[in-house]
Amino acid sequence: MLAQDSVRTFLSTQLAERQRGDRVASVTRRYSVVRRCFQRGGGTRPESDYGTTVTDESAIGVERKRGYMDAHLRAGIAIYNEGYYHAAHDAWEEHWLTLSAGPDKDFLQGLIQYTAAVYHTTTGNWLGTRKLARKAQTYLEGLGERYRGVDLRSVRLHLRALEREPERVGRESPPAIEHEGRALGFEALGFEATAVAATVLAEEWGYNEDAFERAAEYARSDVESGYETSPFVALLFDFVREGDRREPSDGASGETASREGDRREPSDSASDAGAEQVDHRDIIAQRLGEHVDRRGSRESDVSGLF
Repeated sequence: MLAQDSVRTFLSTQLAERQRGDRVASVTRRYSVVRRCFQRGGGTRPESDYGTTVTDESAIGVERKRGYMDAHLRAGIAIYNEGYYHAAHDAWEEHWLTLSAGPDKDFLQGLIQYTAAVYHTTTGNWLGTRKLARKAQTYLEGLGERYRGVDLRSVRLHLRALEREPERVGRESPPAIEHEGRALGFEALGFEATAVAATVLAEEWGYNEDAFERAAEYARSDVESGYETSPFVALLFDFVREGDRREPSDGASGETASREGDRREPSDSASDAGAEQVDHRDIIAQRLGEHVDRRGSRESDVSGLF
């Protein structure tokens, strides 16, 4: 019995040392740039291997303080503002399902109906646009001009316009949703909101949703233990912030084809844009999946010892 305990202790120690060694090597090789962004006085905004930039403010600490509601709220707003109208409601709906009746639930329901109305304009469903625009206004009624930092005045103005003239108004680009006076994009999101956005966008774009959900769990666990340079954290940021370089133009008009469904499809062939381009999100997703598999194997190895 004592011999078995000694073997287990030895193997656990060896595994822990190997994991620590992997962490050091990982940070040294690729994630040192992410580490610098969390240090105070870091100077200029560093870029990752894929050209995306991590915000100078503590992208993790700020939204950790804001809480679960704001992480989902900000993620959905950024997804909407980036033009992915169909996907935006998923970030809000996940949290909406956990709420009891009250202002917060009505608020998120109103935003869900709003983005659904906007999405219908991209498919020419004018009847659906009008119906959802009307319903969204009822949910947002009584919440004031600003609720949880969101400018509801501009949202209501657009909803009323969509209800009156959906076909005319719906052919124009919708206004951005502002939060705390800012039209949020992916670059403005901290860690928690980025993790939410990554799982939503992974599902929308046809990536392995389960792998992204597990990656987000590992990232949160690493952050809570002080490992903010975790590869899971870095790759989630990279995946969300990777700029799409394949927006094809709309034929003779020369305008971006952004009104036919959600405006960007990262998996589309680069040939439509007339130039050879690399889909970095595919690479990022592959590497993220590899890290998830390795982490899962290590956890299985440890659990198998006992």
